[in-house]
Amino acid sequence: MDFVVNTHRTKIVDLMCDTGTLALRLAGRKAFFGRIQSFDSNITLLERARQRARLLNLGQAVEFQQFEEPGWPLADGFAEIAVSIFDLHRHPAERFLREAYRILAGGGYLLLGEVIEPHTFLNRMMRIWQRFHLRLVQRNAVEAGAVYHDQEELIRLLFDTGFRQVVIQGLKSRSSRHQGVFSLVAATK
Repeated sequence: MDFVVNTHRTKIVDLMCDTGTLALRLAGRKAFFGRIQSFDSNITLLERARQRARLLNLGQAVEFQQFEEPGWPLADGFAEIAVSIFDLHRHPAERFLREAYRILAGGGYLLLGEVIEPHTFLNRMMRIWQRFHLRLVQRNAVEAGAVYHDQEELIRLLFDTGFRQVVIQGLKSRSSRHQGVFSLVAATK
C-alpha cells in the first residue's frame, strides 16, 4: 500500500477484490487521493465489500463491480496500477496477464501477491495429492485447478506479455528448496 500511495497514482484497479480488504485499506489511507475500481465475479463477496465500504464511509473512493471473465470491463490503458493479491494461481496465467497489461496505461504497474513455488519432484507429488484432496474431499474445483509458478516461469510469462521490468520480493526465506514463498511482484508496462 505504501508503494501505491507513494507513486501518487490515482486510477487503481483491484483485479479480484474478494471482500474488498485491500481496496478499503488503501482508500482509508489519509495520503491516498485516488479512486479504486474493484472487481470480482462473486456477488456475495461484492455485497460484503459494499457493506464494509458504507460502514467505513469509503464509498466515494471505491467502486465494487461484478464481472464475468475473461476480461475486465475497462478501456485499454485505463489504470495506472492494477493489483491482484493471491489470485493469479486460480486463472490461466497468460490470459490474466494479457488482460492486466491491456488495462494498464504506459508506465503503469501490475502488483501481484502470489506464492512462488519451485518446480521440484516433491512439489509435483504434493500438488497431485492436494488437487485430489481439494477436488474430492473439500469439493473446491477452483483451488484444485490452481497453478503456482516458479520464479523464472513467472518472470518469463510477464516479459512474454510485454512487461518491461519485473521485481520479485519474497516475504520470508525458504526453509527448504521445496518450499513455496508468498512474494510481492511488481511489473512495469
